[in-house]
Amino acid sequence: ASYQDNNDNHEVFIQPMLTNVKISGVVFTYDVNNNAPYYHISYDNSSGLTDTVTHGLDNNIQDFYCHKNHQHQFDNFYDDVLALCRDCEAIMNNNALDIEFAIDNTDQLYLLQARPLIITNNNTSNNINQNNHYDIIQKIHARIRSWIMPHPFLYGDKGIYGIMPDWNPAEMIGIKPKPLALSLYKELITDSIWAYQRDNYGYCDLRSFPLMIEFNGMPYIDVRVSFNSFVPKTLDKKIAEKLVNYYLNKLRNEPYLHDKVEFDIVFSCYSFDINERIEVLKKYDFSQNDITKIKNALRDVTNNIIHHETGLWKKDLAKIDILQQRFDTVVNDNTLDDFAKIYWLIEDCKRYGTLPFAGLARAGFVAIELLKSLKTRNILDENDYNNFLTSLNTVSSHILEDLNHLKKEKFIEKYGHLRPSTYDITSQAYDDNIEDYFSYYYDTQRKQKNFTLSLQQLNDINSFLKFNSFDIDALSLLNFIQQAIEAREYAKFMFTKNVDRILKLINKVANQYNINTNDCAFLDIHDVMTLHHAAKDIKKTLYESITQGKTNFNATKSINLPPLICDANDVFYFHDINARANFVTQKNISGDITVLNNYKDISLRDKIVLIESADPGYDWIFSHHIKGLITKYGGANSHMAIRSAELGIPAIIGAGNLYDKIKTRQSIFFDCLNQIIK
Repeated sequence: ASYQDNNDNHEVFIQPMLTNVKISGVVFTYDVNNNAPYYHISYDNSSGLTDTVTHGLDNNIQDFYCHKNHQHQFDNFYDDVLALCRDCEAIMNNNALDIEFAIDNTDQLYLLQARPLIITNNNTSNNINQNNHYDIIQKIHARIRSWIMPHPFLYGDKGIYGIMPDWNPAEMIGIKPKPLALSLYKELITDSIWAYQRDNYGYCDLRSFPLMIEFNGMPYIDVRVSFNSFVPKTLDKKIAEKLVNYYLNKLRNEPYLHDKVEFDIVFSCYSFDINERIEVLKKYDFSQNDITKIKNALRDVTNNIIHHETGLWKKDLAKIDILQQRFDTVVNDNTLDDFAKIYWLIEDCKRYGTLPFAGLARAGFVAIELLKSLKTRNILDENDYNNFLTSLNTVSSHILEDLNHLKKEKFIEKYGHLRPSTYDITSQAYDDNIEDYFSYYYDTQRKQKNFTLSLQQLNDINSFLKFNSFDIDALSLLNFIQQAIEAREYAKFMFTKNVDRILKLINKVANQYNINTNDCAFLDIHDVMTLHHAAKDIKKTLYESITQGKTNFNATKSINLPPLICDANDVFYFHDINARANFVTQKNISGDITVLNNYKDISLRDKIVLIESADPGYDWIFSHHIKGLITKYGGANSHMAIRSAELGIPAIIGAGNLYDKIKTRQSIFFDCLNQIIK
């Protein structure tokens, strides 16, 4: 009756439910996000149901990608499913399909459904046909195959590349940044500055090694180089070689640790639980003598960083004042043209901004590692740990306190240079439109807690420090931990003034040649810098840089690569990584979610906010009384993790591919203590 006609040709097909299901899943025969030619198989091999992939938030779902041009025998069910995809594409004369399948306990494959994919995102890879797309992938494969091999000046047999370790490009500039953001981040930090800092702090000298390389515009950390840079320079070379290979193998075997390498893989400093943690090396052919030498080298490095009088971080903090002085000199000097100002703001930012910030960031990491180890050793309990974090007074806290205490003009003068996505010229700074960012109804009575320790706790810390030959006492150590975390945030706040002014000046000079802000994002910063020291045609240089940037970025958008590349063939086919998210606080909350794609016309109050990645420029969201925070990218020591802990806001930092499932929902419950998401 529901068909509302009397057509006898209608047929109703009745099918029994499939039983004994071993694997079920969905295949897209084209990537719906960027129209790229990949088979994307999402499957569940644990529940015995046929609808877990389409149904929801089961984090046991596996995601597998394979380029459509790549022929490979996998010797598992992938072969049958991919053959099914090609059959369906031929029968339906359509290469963009949505296919549902199941496999039973006898390994019989069932086609449950096949229908056309409606692809509306036509602005990405349509200009790159499938064969040309594969040519790009093959070129990336060839470069990785060469770079991944042993290197005469590096420890470690074989390289790895990742988007999350160390300076974490996925969080800071995104996995597919536009050329200006990418080139500026490389110039200011990852080309050389990062290595100078590690060398200055007593680790191996990796100068001349760029930390971040790019695969057709996608930024990746050279993980082998990163692991080398955490080896104390005094460590015996044979032990260092064995240690870096241990790090690399552990990451290959446990890829879900790719955003937690400094906490869960690398031994980069001495901590209260070092004796327990480092015992794992005995399982990997390290002698007790080897382990003792590693600990001694780490203790010396850590001592030099945290010393209450001569700590290296103190010298770095002093450099930030020089940065401010030189900033004022450059921007107020009428004899310098705009290209000269851009050049000197970049040079000063490297020497007096990102270099000391890198040192303070290292000190901040050591501080967090020491704090966590105090909890691991039961010297601090969970409440002590949380109370310490909520007792901090970082720049981010001051923003919220100043929001209602300062007049708008003064507030903008102090904080106006901040912007979400620090290196993105298309992201408006606070001073561009302050009302779009901040809610002026923020309750400034922050629930800051006092942090105190008992005499017994102080004695326990002092005993450990004395026994392990540290030149510092308990109170000095706690002062270091507090000041290092706060100094890291302060240094970041200060050097971003230079970044903001660089972007504003680029925008200014580009506008003189009828180049808008969106087009500026496709510039390469090195092309802009040459206009300071080369008598070139300005307009031609800018236009050619933008044209090349757009061409390159069009290809970048169409490329899919795994978060972790351990082998050159990973560019052809790969599993996505089921990340282990970082839960912040011990609270549990439920509520409606808001995906933050644009800062305008949104209501965040009492919402659980979702952001793919968030740097300090996103601190404005905390003025809106948000209930919780979830990010796709980010580590346990990232800005937003520290910020959420400081404010006591429940958060899931670095949810990985689970983020894409969560954002399709209207509401969510999560329990940070038990690490449960519903």
